[in-house]
Amino acid sequence: MAGNTHAQKMNESQLVHGSVDDGFDLTFSGDHTFSGANTVSGVQTNSARVVLGVGSGGDNEAVAIGGGTSALPITTATANKNAMELRFESTATTAGSDTRTSYMALYLAGATTGGGDCLRAITHVEANLANARGAHISLDFLKTAGTSECSGLGAAVGATLHIPDIASWAPTGTLCGAQIEIYSDGAASDPAGLTELSVLRLSNSGDATGKADVDTDASIISIQGFTAASGVTNAVSSTALTEIGLSSIGLRVNVGGSIYYIPAVPSAEWN
Repeated sequence: MAGNTHAQKMNESQLVHGSVDDGFDLTFSGDHTFSGANTVSGVQTNSARVVLGVGSGGDNEAVAIGGGTSALPITTATANKNAMELRFESTATTAGSDTRTSYMALYLAGATTGGGDCLRAITHVEANLANARGAHISLDFLKTAGTSECSGLGAAVGATLHIPDIASWAPTGTLCGAQIEIYSDGAASDPAGLTELSVLRLSNSGDATGKADVDTDASIISIQGFTAASGVTNAVSSTALTEIGLSSIGLRVNVGGSIYYIPAVPSAEWN
């Protein structure tokens, strides 16, 4: 389809009804605006694909929606552009309503020595620049008193590891709620020239007055759902520490530019 500068409705040749037996690719390049009710109805038993941005990017292995390859990505030289942008507002007031801008689910139903990710995001830095993130996720509130409070949990990022309700479940791998890692690509990986390097960086940022208020209220870590008990069988031990044993180690942390160590004591020496 050639690029258009006016709003264009899908015509009959762009509507798909009923059953489709053969694969088809719907390819868009240039600017296209679709208005009205544009639907794909019936049962599609083929690998129907929508390929985006082929004017500048190569076709890829996506089975549903895709555009660009590592060798030939979709490109732009115009500042402040997004490859994909969705802005969505819900005014639903139904009790228990959950709303999402995007919902994705991956079902791994084939036994394999590999695995999978429901979402894989990576940023490749290919030029000198100030800042970069692999992903940036935020939770924001309307700046109007009384209209944007959150009475339950408000989290900028939520990560949940589900333990199945199966008495005979016997996993043999390594499970965690979240993994944060620094990965060295090779023997020449050397971050010695960095100003600072950490596996996890915790920062109180923003307005100076606001930061001071947060500083008096916030905890560095909030541990919930664990019960403290004496001994070493619980994740949180209430046994008093009278001295640090010789076999203890320290976990180095950077606090305001100064280095401190959180003692980690072997269970045999925890008294």
